[in-house]
Amino acid sequence: MGNPEKLSILVLEDTVTDFDLLRYQLKSDGLEPDLHHAKGREHFLEHLDAHLPNLVIADYNLPSFNGLDALKIVKSKNPLLPFILLSGSIDKEQERAILREGADDVIFKSNLSRIPFAIKRSIKDAQDKKKLRETTEKLEASLREKEILIQEIHHRVKNNLALVSGLLELKKFNSEEKKEYRFINKVILKIKSIALVHETLYQSQNFSQIDFNHFLEELIEYLAQIYKSEEKDIEIKSNDFELSLNVNQAIPVGLIISELTMNSVQHAFDGRNEGQLEVKVVSEKDQQIKIKIADDGIGASDGFAPKQDGGYGSKIIRALLRQIDANVEVNNSEGTEYLISFEKKDVKGIGNALL
Repeated sequence: MGNPEKLSILVLEDTVTDFDLLRYQLKSDGLEPDLHHAKGREHFLEHLDAHLPNLVIADYNLPSFNGLDALKIVKSKNPLLPFILLSGSIDKEQERAILREGADDVIFKSNLSRIPFAIKRSIKDAQDKKKLRETTEKLEASLREKEILIQEIHHRVKNNLALVSGLLELKKFNSEEKKEYRFINKVILKIKSIALVHETLYQSQNFSQIDFNHFLEELIEYLAQIYKSEEKDIEIKSNDFELSLNVNQAIPVGLIISELTMNSVQHAFDGRNEGQLEVKVVSEKDQQIKIKIADDGIGASDGFAPKQDGGYGSKIIRALLRQIDANVEVNNSEGTEYLISFEKKDVKGIGNALL
């Protein structure tokens, strides 16, 4: 903004007498800035570029150029450059229009005694705005750096989980026992569910909310690959919907879906090589989410039951349901249907412990 003790002011004024009156008024108030006098448009533009003034004062009415045009030029070049408009007589509506365009003040030539105060205030306001802009730019740059860092963290977490999953895949292919093979498949599916959340976040502009529809599409595609490895021809039905979930809800919900669908494959289709699965968001109202997971199998007696101890998988599902404060309804009348209900929340923190 230049040195505030020696201001540079560009004055657009076609009358030498008015320019001299302005100079006298400033000097009588103890202000002796470098004044640059421009009488018309071309002269004004030359001074504006050459002298880099700290402030512009412009007469409202000139023969072929006016103060409002000058104001628009100044703000297009430097929005923070203070601008004071002088006028012999304008109405209130014109004054309001000039201030809306970005002028710092409007002063009548009959009241030039206000000009020193207006200059000091306008310079101070401009300095404050500049500091605020610089602070804002630093914060925005810092935020961009953090966003890139968070994005990179999600990418690395996803890659590390993929590495662990790959090692388990090698172990699975060397497994000769079907029970061990299935157990490894379930572990890989859990890892894949978590990795998909991080992959979705890595591809997103929002690092706390994920597009659950996109996540579920990717998960179902991977589930289909798992079922093929189980030599099952399972058709999976889903639905398109718009749902964003906080990352601390998305991970347990993804794990619940993975666990329950794998239960269906391993138990509901026992003795069958074909079947159908539904994984759908069936309701989203007033922040209440309902997700249906259903199969057309035999009604899995070895599947998850809300009020029974069950095995390792059932304990995991209960822990995940508690984590998102969810309720589950189970219907075994035609196949097995799970209806998971929970409230959509903005869960803070990073805790996703199962217990």
